[in-house]
Amino acid sequence: MKNRLNLYSVLKPVLIIAAGLLSAGLAAGPPAPSAKDSPPERVWPLPIQPGISSNFCEYREGHFHAGLDLRTYGEEGVPCRVSSDGYVSRIRASAFGYGKAVYIQLETGETLVYAHLSEFSPELEEAVLTAQIEAGCYDVDFRFKPGRFPVKKGDVIAYTGSTGATAPHLHFEIRDRGENPLNPFSHGFSLEDKIPPRITRVDFLPLDADARIDGSCFPVQLTAARTGPGSYIIRDTLVLEGEVGISAEIIDRLNAVSGKLAPFYAGLSVDGENKNELTLERFSFGHTGQVDFLYDITRVRLEKEYFIQLFQREGETLWNRFFTGGGRLNSPGVGAGGGKVHEAVVTAADRAGNRSELTFYFRGAPERAVKSHQRKLVRARPPAEIPGFYFFDGFAARNTGYGQASRGDSGDSGGFSVFRADQLAGAPVVVPYRAGAAKNYVHLFGVMRGRPRSVLIPALDVKIVFGARSLYADMVAYAAGWEYDDSSLDSGELVPASRMVRIGPYSATLKADVEISFVVPRPDSTHAIYRLNERKMQWIYYESSRDDGVVSTTAKQPGVYAVFSDTTAPGIGDLHLDTHTSYATGRRTPRIVIGLDDAGSGLDAGETGVYVAGVKQISRWDDNQKKMFILVRDPNIIGRQALTIAACDKIGNRSRLETTINLRHQ
Repeated sequence: MKNRLNLYSVLKPVLIIAAGLLSAGLAAGPPAPSAKDSPPERVWPLPIQPGISSNFCEYREGHFHAGLDLRTYGEEGVPCRVSSDGYVSRIRASAFGYGKAVYIQLETGETLVYAHLSEFSPELEEAVLTAQIEAGCYDVDFRFKPGRFPVKKGDVIAYTGSTGATAPHLHFEIRDRGENPLNPFSHGFSLEDKIPPRITRVDFLPLDADARIDGSCFPVQLTAARTGPGSYIIRDTLVLEGEVGISAEIIDRLNAVSGKLAPFYAGLSVDGENKNELTLERFSFGHTGQVDFLYDITRVRLEKEYFIQLFQREGETLWNRFFTGGGRLNSPGVGAGGGKVHEAVVTAADRAGNRSELTFYFRGAPERAVKSHQRKLVRARPPAEIPGFYFFDGFAARNTGYGQASRGDSGDSGGFSVFRADQLAGAPVVVPYRAGAAKNYVHLFGVMRGRPRSVLIPALDVKIVFGARSLYADMVAYAAGWEYDDSSLDSGELVPASRMVRIGPYSATLKADVEISFVVPRPDSTHAIYRLNERKMQWIYYESSRDDGVVSTTAKQPGVYAVFSDTTAPGIGDLHLDTHTSYATGRRTPRIVIGLDDAGSGLDAGETGVYVAGVKQISRWDDNQKKMFILVRDPNIIGRQALTIAACDKIGNRSRLETTINLRHQ
């Protein structure tokens, strides 16, 4: 196993030819960089101790992380250095996303991106301010011709901040000529790294209705034992039938100040045959939504844990993935050879070449044992969105004894039932389940890829409409009533107007939006549909339509949905004046800071205006601090001035405050 990754050196010519034929670019590569293939070493973006809090291709909701997050250790204003010669090609300023960002086109054709900035260099800052004044708003996005702002390697182009982010840091990217994000550690940026990735846990997942793990159609989770540096083992031998896939928790660290990072390489082999090779080398923004194919999305949404799926899903077109047999652990099945024990190895590596291996064993069930074999499961289970149920493409499994007092909530009761998507074409099947002491019901229905389907569930006052292009694969979908005990979800502004309904399964990756409609008596302009962000436990507003007793929206993500009414206008809180000092020039400018909050639909920053002496100011909204910042740059606006704040939330509620403020320029 020690030379497993060297398979690339043999396959590289074949893969390059295949990439050209397929126009997809299988860009798999060895974990350790090759000196002759690496670009010249570039200037590190920050002149401080390097620290990486997030790296390339980590999970973000709905997309891949496109670069590196560099620590600034809680500080703003760290100079950002140009890594290679080029010119400024683009500038953005936004309250969300990348915040303030600058794009550098290099002479090589690549592009560097510096984001979440507090300030640009003086020339760029002036260009942005001019564009904002012309647009009459803070948010701008514009491009420059090559000769306007040339830059040299080592120039200071901006200063770090936290715009569009929760904490100060620098988001740094490198992109190819086609604007596809690249792994910076493969393109001229490197840090000392002597720590191999850790492979901590493995989930074994049935991938079709006939698959069994120790006789059960439910997942099993096993914890790896460390046997030495970079060496792990699972000593139990599982009995597998049908198609089974694995997801592995792989955690990499760069040094003592790095976060929990994604690996550069992950692979799976069975009896020496490669089943899957993955390199987190590059991706296309057109495919970034397929992050849900790479990470076990059910775990992410329910547990905030990040397991990499080492098998292929229907519809997946990710670059840098190489599969044999879809990466599945296809046991020999029934027959004379069914009892053979197979050795499987999960390999993980970082870009510096540090690697780890985890070994586990499985066998197929002999023919005589296929119907009778079932061991009591004493291992842990991955989290279930509906207690006692497991969902995957095209089927759902139910533990018929889950929640029984005599059995407890761990393991199987000895029985299970399986629902197939093609068998649920009629009215939804209502199945009871228990969540703690409460008895609930889940409504199951099948949706087939390529076929539209509209499902009305009167018991929940909800209708779900799937279009012909909504799915990558057949699925057993469901809707179930949902309740919560967390009082922090009571915002004080959102008034429930429907039942809260969980729509799933969470394992589904949708290709196109579905329509969700709730029956609501006499809805008005204050009603809208919200989705629960279960990672942050916050309700997220969705733009909705209201017509004849129905509130509707479109969404591309499973989750908990409900209709709320928001009649409360944004709150205008603390108002004070301070001084902003430029990191580049030391210039001091009066700054108005206004506390604004809306615990309902959320503040609409674009519709919120701040006026000084009757003139609308350029206002920067910070959604994390819930504050509006206004730099008063006009030296003619001095002394006591009228100040008007007109705030608006996303549902249209408005509030207004008129006061005065005393301005002094220094």
